[in-house]
Amino acid sequence: MGRDVRRNPDKPENTACNSSAGKHESTEGTWKAHGRHMEGTWKKSSVISTKGNLIMKFNNPRHALRWAYETINTPIIKISSVNAMRGPDGAGGVPEGELTPYDRHAQAALIVSLCERALPALHMAYIRVQFGREAGGFNLLARHLAANFGTGLHSRRGIEQIIRAYCGEKIGLREIRKCMACGTLKAAALRNGGYDALDLIHVQTMDILEREMHSRGLLRTADALERA
Repeated sequence: MGRDVRRNPDKPENTACNSSAGKHESTEGTWKAHGRHMEGTWKKSSVISTKGNLIMKFNNPRHALRWAYETINTPIIKISSVNAMRGPDGAGGVPEGELTPYDRHAQAALIVSLCERALPALHMAYIRVQFGREAGGFNLLARHLAANFGTGLHSRRGIEQIIRAYCGEKIGLREIRKCMACGTLKAAALRNGGYDALDLIHVQTMDILEREMHSRGLLRTADALERA
């Protein structure tokens, strides 16, 4: 019948501020989509001082991207209110050695900007859809998948459903088959072919970002990961 493997919606990856430690942490979680390349478990991110500047260090590019987009989508006022509740004087002061809300947003924007400079348009579209949940990336991804499907007319909505299912939305084969106006076996073949194409984009994207983020000191070293 074909595979129907996607992210486990019951195990979302969330990030949270640890009020006692004064550090931004990411709770352990597993992201699953089509099995091979989207699974990943991480522990904590850390704040490091580099040449007088505080920066967040991450375990891998996926960790950095999830943190960056979550930070960008969180209003500064909301982050500030958390700091105010835990500040030593109740006035919203940030403890020494911790990023301010403005620092967080600046680094998050830096990470997204790095992606825009380093990645081809197709791979950046994937980042926008997979991590940013932005509709603007669907156009390019849908055209790429349609080209991979070969000759014939393919429903744009059906292709978008395949992309959404890959990114973790609860979309079953029946819904994809209905949009594609085809049989179950054909729908399964199209979905699996789409997953394979997206897997390749994912691997290429993470490979590029691994090198770029490592060269800029955004990733934790192997020794630091072992000590965590």
